[in-house]
Amino acid sequence: MQYFVDSRFGCDDNDGLTPITPWQSLEKINATTFLPGDEILLATDSVFEGQLHPKGDGSADAPIRIRSYGGGQKPCIDGCGSHGTREG
Repeated sequence: MQYFVDSRFGCDDNDGLTPITPWQSLEKINATTFLPGDEILLATDSVFEGQLHPKGDGSADAPIRIRSYGGGQKPCIDGCGSHGTREG
């Protein structure tokens, strides 16, 4: 399944399933558990603040992919100086 996210024109109340009904925030992505083969598509010209930390597991045959869509500048994720830690 594809999930569209646009920081400028999205809304986290949308279903996120089309470019016309995108989510808006990293928080919405981070609160969602993705399945093998899912794609998270970030709109070009978007600027997101915070950390991107999606849940879920892909597989070797069906990874969870993060890509951009649209024809503008690559999306930007501004971590605002924060950093995460990995367990294990």
